[in-house]
Amino acid sequence: MIRIAIKAYLVYLALAILLIMPALNFFAPWYVEKNFQRDLSTEVIFFNPFTLNLVVRKASLPERNGDPFTGFSLGEMNLSLASIWTPGFVFDAARFENFYADVTILKDGTFNFSDLVPAAEPAENPPQVTQDSGLPGVTIRDFYFHSKRIQFTDESREKPFSTHYDGLQVAVRDLSTLVEEGKPYSFEAKDEAGGVLSWEGHVSVPGAHSEGSLSLSNISLAPLSRFIEPWVKFELTKGHLNMAGRYRISWADALSYKVEQASLTLKELALAPRDTDALSDTEISLGELHIGGVTVDGAAETVSVESVSLDVAIVKGWSDGLKVSVAEMLAPRIPVASEPEPEDPANNWSIAVNTTTVQDSEIHWRSEYTEPALISVTPIAVRASKLQWPLAGDTSADLSLSINNQASLTLTAQLTLDSGSGTVQYALADLPLAWFNPNIPKGITASIETGLAGLSGSINLEQFAPVKIGSDGAISNFSITVEEEENAVTSWDSVRWKKLGIDLNQKKLILEELLINKYSGRLHIHSDGTVNAQRAFAAEAEPSPEEPTQEHDLTEEERPWSFSIPSVSISDSDLDFMDESLSIPFRTVIGSLSGEINGLGSNPSDEASVDLNGSVDGYAPVTLAGTAKPFAKAPALDMGLTFDGVDLARLSPYSGTYAGHSIDRGVLNLNLHYKLNDSKLVGDNKLVIEQLKLGDKIESDKAVDLPLSLAIALLTDASGVIDLAVPVSGNIDDPEFGLGSVIFSALVNIITKAITAPFSLLANLIGSEEDLQRVTFPSGTAVLDEAGKSKLMELHTALTQRPELILVIAGRLHPKADLMALQKQLLAAQFLEDGMSQEQWESKGPQWEDTVSAKYKPLGMEKSEPPISIANQFKAVAASIKIEPGQLINLAEERAVAVKRFLVNEAQLPAERSVIEKFDAADKANSFSGTELKIDS
Repeated sequence: MIRIAIKAYLVYLALAILLIMPALNFFAPWYVEKNFQRDLSTEVIFFNPFTLNLVVRKASLPERNGDPFTGFSLGEMNLSLASIWTPGFVFDAARFENFYADVTILKDGTFNFSDLVPAAEPAENPPQVTQDSGLPGVTIRDFYFHSKRIQFTDESREKPFSTHYDGLQVAVRDLSTLVEEGKPYSFEAKDEAGGVLSWEGHVSVPGAHSEGSLSLSNISLAPLSRFIEPWVKFELTKGHLNMAGRYRISWADALSYKVEQASLTLKELALAPRDTDALSDTEISLGELHIGGVTVDGAAETVSVESVSLDVAIVKGWSDGLKVSVAEMLAPRIPVASEPEPEDPANNWSIAVNTTTVQDSEIHWRSEYTEPALISVTPIAVRASKLQWPLAGDTSADLSLSINNQASLTLTAQLTLDSGSGTVQYALADLPLAWFNPNIPKGITASIETGLAGLSGSINLEQFAPVKIGSDGAISNFSITVEEEENAVTSWDSVRWKKLGIDLNQKKLILEELLINKYSGRLHIHSDGTVNAQRAFAAEAEPSPEEPTQEHDLTEEERPWSFSIPSVSISDSDLDFMDESLSIPFRTVIGSLSGEINGLGSNPSDEASVDLNGSVDGYAPVTLAGTAKPFAKAPALDMGLTFDGVDLARLSPYSGTYAGHSIDRGVLNLNLHYKLNDSKLVGDNKLVIEQLKLGDKIESDKAVDLPLSLAIALLTDASGVIDLAVPVSGNIDDPEFGLGSVIFSALVNIITKAITAPFSLLANLIGSEEDLQRVTFPSGTAVLDEAGKSKLMELHTALTQRPELILVIAGRLHPKADLMALQKQLLAAQFLEDGMSQEQWESKGPQWEDTVSAKYKPLGMEKSEPPISIANQFKAVAASIKIEPGQLINLAEERAVAVKRFLVNEAQLPAERSVIEKFDAADKANSFSGTELKIDS
């Protein structure tokens, strides 16, 4: 038996050495060349009959045309003798070293190795699969695979795609299709840019489960950019991917898996359009996007993420009409299916993210809706917590950003995600309104010149839509200009609102308090009769014909908005009026306008009260007071308007145009009172004109043809006063009724009935049209202005031509205006002594209000009902300051002294030619702030 065994073994050796090894080295190349027309080459194919080890060295299999396809430097299979007593085949080792392959998809869509793959069986002869078929029994105790490079190329695309992976290594111990216990393995590869793929763990083929860890380190996204090029309009100019995590997977009965401790990081990602001409100035870059603490449970269908952070994200783009550059860049080139695929009803996946942050990010956007067109939003910071999908639970979020390094916005939100309810607190500061000029309709030539908006408040949400909005805020330093107008048509220092509430469901707006400070309006009538406000419109739209409407119950959408503004306070405002359509241009300013409008609302029963006070040209008080129901079905009005001490010489342009004479002097006191009820207007108007003197005749085709001298004689009493009552009545629904024409006719008649006075002679001597008898002073002062000095110089010139005349100087007061001016001066001094700055005094801001309230409380009137406004508190505090009668008398006498001092010292008028008259407080001539000059001999 031993001899037989030895002989058999020797025969086996002989066959292995003399037959099997030569056959392997010859047959393998021959077989490949015959069946596949490829040249397989090897350095040697060696079979060790003692260890049952098969070794192939330096094998290569090129393409049919000779180009490299695949090969390796060493391939080894070592069959173990344990295969005799162990089920299946057992290999002690299986190794492949320096493997390379060049896999190519050819232009016709086939692979460069398609000729090596057996043709598929015809459909009518499918392969038979037995019920007991399964994995063959194979055990490899030491498996090792190493690739030098695996190249992949796709030539079937319009632009060929190519990439490669280097250094692929796979090492597995005791890999078996029979042993249930999993064995360790490792896998490593490098991409074309040096990024590393690492995979290690345990795998059990018969147990159908595996667990381990996978990591991607510094994987370049450049190959991905080249791969997706046919389907996207952008390219990834740079970017790297890092990913890591542990997993468990089983495929025994049904696929189940779980990923834990996973993270994903994108670094230095940059997207740019491939067509830079069509999408210029467009790009997206991310400094770092990190998703950490990820757990994916396939059985529970849940994804939980501990944190998502985005650092230094920069978006650059623009919009032009409906075209948005970033959306254009990201839009896929894949055609969209005409009908969306139905959702999988069994999809019950949920996602939960604990924290999400965005920081140090920027948006640079060019838009036709802003000026400047480029808006830079930086830095952007966002933080959100506990986000879930499907939406559920409570979350909070914060946002802060700055726009063009000027405006700022902060948001803080508390939301219930499943219902979409919550609140958003917001604060917007220093937003320049001029940025939005491009949104003004093309037919309007007005533009916002200056203005800063700031507001803060809250927004209540339902189903993620706003239902209530609350706001406190202000628009400051605001002005609107009109093309071809030198000055702003409308401007103000500040408009502040308090407790603005908007209910979008109920269509209600409530503004508890509106405060307007230093409003300035300009109403200018040009020489062609147009008004400056008209020039804001390039072309007036023709009114569309009104269609008859049928009464019906209003739907929710048709229901109009309602509003309520209980308190409007106006302070230090003015109205600039100019009329260039007259023979002589006219201009005046109603200044120091202050007061209140209370109870304004859209309810027909709401009655608004008006109490406004100001002055004409700084010295003649104006008052508008009364009530109105502007939104009643039949609007109602009970309003009075008074002007005290208006210098009629300022109205010469109107008297010259409509009466044919200028006015040299005169003082107008006007008291208008109108009542409107059921479309019936009743007006009780009183006009008092003192010391009226007509000037030169002015040629005007609009002048009335009346005997003015006779009319003036008839209307003037012994004291030189014209006192006229002008009752007005009519139905405003009557198209023939014109209130303006009725009142103006009466005014023209009164103005043209004036008397002459001695100072007209003096004026004529020097060719002056000035009223030299009256020198006006600003309320509360005794300082001559340049106009007064100029008038006195002209008066001196005239007096030199009449050496026998003595000038009598009488100081005058306007009791109300001068008293209030002195009180305000003393109150201002008190405020400044108490530490308030001049700027705070002028701005009428919160500190000014607090100081006024503090000084108002000791007056004992704070319990009034309803509570008194801050404007009336200020008036009450000012009125509480005691001004001695002697102070007013001194003011009048100081004005007279100031006039004489100028005439004597500056104009060199001899002192004996002017005397100061003793001031008489009871004199009715005390109706203006200044001095009244008389002539004596």
